[in-house]
Amino acid sequence: MRSKNIVRFLDSTIGVRCLAFIFLVLPCLLQAASSPEIISFRATPSPVEVGKDVRFYWEVKGADTVRLYDENGEIEGRIQLGNGTFGWPLTMPGAFYISARTTETYKLVAKNREGKETIKSFTVRVKNQLVPLKSYWSNQRGDNVTCGTNQCIQSQLGSKMYRYLRVEGCVFKTHVQGTIPLVLYWNPTRKDNVTVASSTSRQEQVKTGGYSYVRTEGYIYKRKQSGTIPLKLYWYPKRTDNATVAAKESVAAQNNTPGMSYIRTEGYIYPASNCR
Repeated sequence: MRSKNIVRFLDSTIGVRCLAFIFLVLPCLLQAASSPEIISFRATPSPVEVGKDVRFYWEVKGADTVRLYDENGEIEGRIQLGNGTFGWPLTMPGAFYISARTTETYKLVAKNREGKETIKSFTVRVKNQLVPLKSYWSNQRGDNVTCGTNQCIQSQLGSKMYRYLRVEGCVFKTHVQGTIPLVLYWNPTRKDNVTVASSTSRQEQVKTGGYSYVRTEGYIYKRKQSGTIPLKLYWYPKRTDNATVAAKESVAAQNNTPGMSYIRTEGYIYPASNCR
């Protein structure tokens, strides 16, 4: 009888261990062997107005790290914390806000200790998108011109007299609250293009005579907004040339050119990194 009880005890012990393995250990092993699961990844609102906040939501299972990327790389690695360090571990589930500038695809990467990863993407569509404001120079005419529309850009490239300099910044393609038109004028006598936005500068082109309206190249903020830089107008009387610039290199070039004078700030635009 005693031997039978021992056998029963051993059988029950083994059974308990087997059950424990099946219900406790085996799921862990299977989870470790499988890739993480991204249950959901989305952003709202989309589409969104330029400059408005978009909130990302995600829920992940079976991952040890979660990283959020935009088209320029890992987002949290570029954000400076209060202690001066960069980046933070994204939690699961979690949420994150970002100010939208252009239509862009974001990527969530979930990774486990074994190095297996799962990726899910979401495209945030932006209304009233930003477009690059590009500067060109004609040595033949001694003329600077700043373009925001494809029509203006193609005109400069097609003439073969102008060479591309750089992206000065980003302007709105269509009107947004708080913005004013950025207008291109042309003076055939002076062979001078000038792109201006302030009411003072626009009135000056009319009063000067010889300048005619060409088109609106985009829209810029009348007053400074968070994250914007000034769009500055310069004048070179010797060659009767206006230059409208914002990039650091361009502003430095105008300030270092003898005879070139700063006139005024036409408005405010976003740095070039926001529309590349």
